[in-house]
Amino acid sequence: MRDIDTSRRELGAPFPVQRGDPAYFSMKFLKSQGVDRVAARLLLQSLPDMNLAALANVTMPVLVVCGDEDRDNGSARELAELLPDADYREVPGTHMSSVTKPDLGRAIADWLERRLGSALAANGGMIAITIPGGSTPFPILKELVARDLDWSRIAVWPNDDRIVAEDHEASNTGKMRALLEPVGAKVVALEEDSTPPHFALTWLGMGPDGHIASLFPNTDPDPDDPQPVRRLTPDPLPAHAPFDRITLTMPSLLASDAILFTLGGSEEKRAVFEAATRNEHDLPVARFLANTQAQVTCFI
Repeated sequence: MRDIDTSRRELGAPFPVQRGDPAYFSMKFLKSQGVDRVAARLLLQSLPDMNLAALANVTMPVLVVCGDEDRDNGSARELAELLPDADYREVPGTHMSSVTKPDLGRAIADWLERRLGSALAANGGMIAITIPGGSTPFPILKELVARDLDWSRIAVWPNDDRIVAEDHEASNTGKMRALLEPVGAKVVALEEDSTPPHFALTWLGMGPDGHIASLFPNTDPDPDDPQPVRRLTPDPLPAHAPFDRITLTMPSLLASDAILFTLGGSEEKRAVFEAATRNEHDLPVARFLANTQAQVTCFI
């Protein structure tokens, strides 16, 4: 796998770097993004290489997904081999393009199909899941509804919603209802007096500011919140959706057998999420991860 020393050498390489040089694509990316090479090299020098033997301690199931042309960060296949309980999946694309192709969505839908199929098999009645809104989940859901699942036994709760009519383009519930109810799922709109069930799966997105559902940093979400649902006002209001919100609180989201995060390929979100796993900040996602007892899977 790629080590930090390799990146350090590339950041110290002189211009121009010729095509075919191991540093070529890294240098091309740095130039296109206007990255300060000195600052980046100093940052990398502050980071130790990972002790690969420590990967043997990661006992949770892991799915390693990598673009078939992605060679920017060493061998994803070797990483999967070092993890005790990992599967390796390859999708088309490079480090940058693979996250924009439908194949990644199909890989996530495969994971969801297995997880939901197992939950249905273990329970003879209804199961409940909670899912995010936004742009990332709906292409995955469109793939998932075509799978062989008994949707009539699945109740779907939004993580949160904007307080708008369901026919408004900003409504998560309206979009979920239009997609999922035709295949038999029951979509449950959030109300301030709702009593959420224990979920078979909590599927979450995350914002660059570390918010999950509509639990933004300004709302100071409490892992022991006595209310299962709250009406909140993000501050600042997101420009793309300037509405009050209704959201499941942290205890409701934590009451789940499994946790899934999808970050949509954002390097900024990845940095925030990875810092949260190391307890390096107190943003909502970090509070959530510090309090969950469930298996967490993250598609970066």
